[in-house]
Amino acid sequence: DDLQWADQPSIQLLRHLLGRTRHDALLVLATVRPDEVAPDHPLAELLAELRTHPRATTVSLAPLHRGDISDLVAARVPFAPTPHVVALAARLLEESGGSPFFTCELLEHFSATGELERLVEEGAAAALPIPASVRAVVVQRLARLPAAASELLEIAAVIGMSFDLTLLAEVTGRPEHEVLEVSEEVARLDLLREVGIARFAFAHAIVRATLFDSLSASRRALTHRRVAEAIVHLGRQDHDELAHHWREAGGADRADESLEGAARRDLEAPAYESARDRYQYLVEAHGSAPAQDAAALARALLGRGLARRALAESGYLADVEQAARLGRRLGDVDIVAEAAIASVWPGTFFHLPGEVPAELVELCEDALGLLPADDRRRVLVLATLASHLSFDPDRPRRVALLAEADERARRIGDPELIGSVLVAEHLALWDPTTF
Repeated sequence: DDLQWADQPSIQLLRHLLGRTRHDALLVLATVRPDEVAPDHPLAELLAELRTHPRATTVSLAPLHRGDISDLVAARVPFAPTPHVVALAARLLEESGGSPFFTCELLEHFSATGELERLVEEGAAAALPIPASVRAVVVQRLARLPAAASELLEIAAVIGMSFDLTLLAEVTGRPEHEVLEVSEEVARLDLLREVGIARFAFAHAIVRATLFDSLSASRRALTHRRVAEAIVHLGRQDHDELAHHWREAGGADRADESLEGAARRDLEAPAYESARDRYQYLVEAHGSAPAQDAAALARALLGRGLARRALAESGYLADVEQAARLGRRLGDVDIVAEAAIASVWPGTFFHLPGEVPAELVELCEDALGLLPADDRRRVLVLATLASHLSFDPDRPRRVALLAEADERARRIGDPELIGSVLVAEHLALWDPTTF
C-alpha cells in the first residue's frame, strides 16, 4: 500500500519478486499515487517497466461522482428522502472533490457521531465539520512541501477556492513563473488542479479549509488586506471579491465602497434584482452604523430606488425622496439632481392623475438651483419638472420649461435628451399640438 513512499531497497525487492514469479500462482497487488511519483523517484522506472509487462494490469481509480456518493449516503440512511440525499451528496462532492478516502472518512465520522441524519435533513445547506482523521491526512501531505510552497498555499486559501497566478504572484511578491512552478509541484501531490490558463483550484475543499483554519485570526485578516491591496494595484474591477477581502480584513468602509461599485455595475448591466439586493445591504449597513455616513446612505437609497424603479416597484419613490432629503441637507448636487430626474414614473411621467406633487416640484426646483448652467442634466430636470406640473393650471410655465429644455437638448445634440423632452411635451401639454 502507498508504494510511492517506498525506499530504494524495498522497490528493488519488489522488482526481484516480480521477476521470479512468472509461473507461480501469486497475485501482487500494489497501490500507488502516480501524481506523487516524480521522474527521479526510485519507483518511476519500475512503473514504466510494469506498463509494458504482459501479465501486469493497471487500474486507474477515477474520483467518485455525485451518483456514487448518493448511493453511499442512501446505504447508511435508506429511508431518507431522495432529494435530501442528492443534496447532501453534492455537498460531500464539493468538500471531498470525489476522493474516495475523504468521502468515506466523512461519512464514517458522521455516522459514528450520529450527525448523518441531521445533515441529510439539511441537505445543500449543511455545514460539514471536518473529522480529525481527514485533517491528519491533509496535514501529512502538506508537511512534505517546502516552506515556500506552504506559505503560497496559505495565501491561496485566503484568496478562495480558486485563484489566478497573477494575483497570487502580486500578493507574494514573487515572479509569476516561480508561482507557476510551485503550483505545478503542489498539483502533482493532488492538492491543486489546473482549471484554466494560469488558474488553479484546490482539488478538495477540505484541503483549503485545513490550510485556512491553521491561520490565526490576525494572520487571516492581514492576508485578506494584502489580497485586497493586490487587486487594487492590479487595477481590477472585481468589486465583489474586493468587498469580501476588505470586510474580512476589518475594513468595513472600503468593503462598502467595493460593494457600491458592484451595485453600480449591476445597474448599468442591467441586472436590477442584483443591484437592488446589494443596495439593500448598503442601506442597512449605513443606516445602522454608529457614525452614520449620510452621503453613503443617500447614495445607497438612491441606488436602491433606481433599481426598484427599473423593476416597476411602486415603493421606489420613498427611497428617492429620502435620498433627496439627505442630498439637500448635504448640498450634494449629484444626489439632488439624480433624485429629481428619477422622481417621475416610467411610462406615464406622473404619479397620480389630476394632482401636482408639491414636494417633487420643490425637489426639481432645488436641483435647478444647484446644477451649473452648462450641466446636461438640466435638460432632464426641466422636463421632469414640467411633467410634475402636468395638472397645474399654469400652462405657460410648462411651455416655457419645455422650450428651454428643447433648446438645450438640441444644442447638445443628444438624441436621447431630445427624445425625453418630446415625451415630456406630449404628457405635460396634452393637446393636439403635441400629438
